[in-house]
Amino acid sequence: MGSIFDADNRITQERFKDEATGKATVTDFHYGLDVGNGNYTGVDQGVVTHTFQHAEGVTNTGVHTTCSYVWWDEAKQSLVQMLGGGECGHAGARRWASGFSDLQ
Repeated sequence: MGSIFDADNRITQERFKDEATGKATVTDFHYGLDVGNGNYTGVDQGVVTHTFQHAEGVTNTGVHTTCSYVWWDEAKQSLVQMLGGGECGHAGARRWASGFSDLQ
């Protein structure tokens, strides 16, 4: 469906529409540090620090992916963590479990 980019030509949002079902998925990309409570508005890191994938129009349930880096001459990805999130009343939220990759 389309992508939105910032002034540095980095993707900030991507929309995908499943032609078979007509449903759309949105992925939001963040480049800043987490300043608390999942707000990625801190200092720009120049790399993706967090993504949130959710159904279009639904922002309280989705999959959060957090990326951590080790800085040498450039950013080297060191940890990728995924966490499903949803309201307590959402039937699928109880089945979601977090997962991670620790890159050494």
